[in-house]
Amino acid sequence: MTNKDLSCAWAWDCLFIGTRNNVAQCCAQGYGWDAPNWLEISNLNEWYSTFEPFEKVRKEHRDGIQNDICKRCWKYENANAESPRTLRNKSVANRYPGNYPMFEHKVVKNIEVRFSNKCNLRCRMCDPNSSSVIQNLSQEFKDKGWRNKTAEHHTNVCDFKNSEKLFNLILECNTIQYIELAGGEPFLMPEVEWLLDNLIKRRRTNLNIKFITNMTSLKSKVLEQLKQFRKVNLDISMDGIGNDLEYQRYPLKWNHLERNLMRLKKEANGTNIEIGFVPCISQLNILGFADTINYIGEHFPNARIGFNIVATPSHMDYRLVPLQYRKYLFRKAKSVNLDWMMGSQRKVYKNFFKKMIKEERQITENERQALRDAVVFWDYKSDLKYRDQYPWASELLDRNDLS
Repeated sequence: MTNKDLSCAWAWDCLFIGTRNNVAQCCAQGYGWDAPNWLEISNLNEWYSTFEPFEKVRKEHRDGIQNDICKRCWKYENANAESPRTLRNKSVANRYPGNYPMFEHKVVKNIEVRFSNKCNLRCRMCDPNSSSVIQNLSQEFKDKGWRNKTAEHHTNVCDFKNSEKLFNLILECNTIQYIELAGGEPFLMPEVEWLLDNLIKRRRTNLNIKFITNMTSLKSKVLEQLKQFRKVNLDISMDGIGNDLEYQRYPLKWNHLERNLMRLKKEANGTNIEIGFVPCISQLNILGFADTINYIGEHFPNARIGFNIVATPSHMDYRLVPLQYRKYLFRKAKSVNLDWMMGSQRKVYKNFFKKMIKEERQITENERQALRDAVVFWDYKSDLKYRDQYPWASELLDRNDLS
């Protein structure tokens, strides 16, 4: 417990709804809580302002309690770093200078929705809650009686409940200013197209909408829908070019993604659509990561860019790649162009390419076994094989067997 108010703007105006029929006040809370029976809810804001778990969090924050549900933020803050909580509070304060009542009105202004896990990829760091392909593959392993920790870990899936009623609650909630849609892959979901169409029909276009997308689908109809809203952010999950991308985000083909990127660049030019990239850095794409940054800077110099290091599962940690295999990365890092990035982004990436790419650690025996199971799962029904892709594969998988 601290002596200061730890109130968080997310807890007062944001609602997260996940594919496991779960709700939270932001995605950093993880699963959060079971969703209510939406059929029993008549007004989204009335439920949001009185939902007991949400109220408990708000009180704990005000009492200076670092509660467990928000531990991701406390981890940052206890290390004297900015957290999603502090960044959001600063953003709201900057937008509304003066004595703005940030923590008085409990209404949904920001809503993040994952309508389903429908997806066409089996990204190696993903799970069945966000990929129907991985869900089906896990079920196949189970049906065949194959023991595999990766497949067994991927079992926590729940159908989204009463989506039609929830759609109407969202449409009728006139305090919503921002909608974030992810999945799965949102541009493959008929629910997303339906929602966009009905927002337009109801003239609810004075909204900011964000998509987290793999950009494998780019329908002309959807592009025209997006252009009718106040502002649209497309955060593209691209963390490599060529082979690095194709293994980490299997079975995506680079030439297909690049065609869509070039088309999007042309279609979005001069419109309300802003493009961003959210790469995930792992042992599967680390070698070519400088090339990826240079590619984005060359073709999308005005894009926003995120920074995500895959920490879970830990056997995907880039630091497991032995230093002798990173010579290409070290050479490319010396000339990587970061000038196109915004100041805060540039600072993070500069530190990464100057210091963090030299960090190394040894794989543990538990991680080695987990990686073995993961590789079996990844390479099943795949024309790309881990051992063929990565020269350090034997050192991580077999070293103990050879000693």
